[in-house]
Amino acid sequence: MKKLFISITAFVLTVTLIAGGALFVGNPYAVPGAKAVPGAAPMGALVLDNQSELVMRSDQAYTPEKSSPIDLTGYKLVFSEEFEGDAIDESVWSVYHGPAFAARAGIRTSEYTRVKDGKLYMPIKLVDYELNGETIKTWAIDDIQLKQTYSFGYFEFRAIMPKAHNGSGGFWMQSPQAYTDGVAPRGGAEIDICESQCYKGSHIGSYGNDPQIYEVNIHYNSEANRQKLRAHGIKVPGADMYENFHTYGVLWTPKWYVFYVDGLAAYKTTFGVAGPEADEYVRLSTDLRGGNYQKASDAFVENDDTDMIVDYVKIWQLDDPADYPDFESAKAVSFFNDIITKLFLFFDRVADFFRAMFRA
Repeated sequence: MKKLFISITAFVLTVTLIAGGALFVGNPYAVPGAKAVPGAAPMGALVLDNQSELVMRSDQAYTPEKSSPIDLTGYKLVFSEEFEGDAIDESVWSVYHGPAFAARAGIRTSEYTRVKDGKLYMPIKLVDYELNGETIKTWAIDDIQLKQTYSFGYFEFRAIMPKAHNGSGGFWMQSPQAYTDGVAPRGGAEIDICESQCYKGSHIGSYGNDPQIYEVNIHYNSEANRQKLRAHGIKVPGADMYENFHTYGVLWTPKWYVFYVDGLAAYKTTFGVAGPEADEYVRLSTDLRGGNYQKASDAFVENDDTDMIVDYVKIWQLDDPADYPDFESAKAVSFFNDIITKLFLFFDRVADFFRAMFRA
């Protein structure tokens, strides 16, 4: 009876703390001057999903601040890929050549990924696939990554996004330890620099279904061994992101992630910042949400074939991690927002404690 009482009390307190955290957190890290997109979903949400994982999703989207351009003075260009030639440079990139295998709503294969006219074309393409002796229609998607790993720096790519409903083109970073309990985020996190999820308003109701908004995410595992997520939307300025090239980037410092579009800052966070021991792979991918081998549907891809077209991938770094900008001391966030951050972390740790007790 005593254990039941403790469990119920822990559950009630956890839910209360989560709700309280939602009230306080909001979005303390919008770049000063960045504007909320009209019609975006309410910001500030801490919700338990049906896998009892804590998901922190503010569901707010912002346009970048024109007075906050990226300043790379003193940085070294340590990597530049402009996709010259007629094939992916496999001394630099890990490319999958094995048999296609199930991946989300389709199959993963590099068979249809190609380099042409100084651009990388990564497909979401309807293809015939042999499954259990039957030929079915399914979607070919791909995922490649750099062989070299990196810690800290400014990471940017220039691309046109694929025209896919409930799918995306992605530019992101991944540590082998990103989902290792007790290691992440210190030893690594998944850093989604750009996920184009709102083509023709196809995202799951967030950001007012604005097709010119893409999402940035931070994923990692907590000490209570559940995945955590922090998500925000960023509005692409100017021309259509599915018809025109734009740049998407993140400045990863020892204390911050600052996300940029077309060289302008739009969102920053200290959430899940990976430490100096984190070695992250840079990845490019196409994706469709759904079950494995999902058959063809007009709801997914226009004309059954679309590409993420990548013009370049570039990385800049400073020699000394101590030289990266400290946005807090530069008053990039207010004292009030700093207090909100500390409250958020407090609620988060207390929720971890009670949930661990509840499971015991």
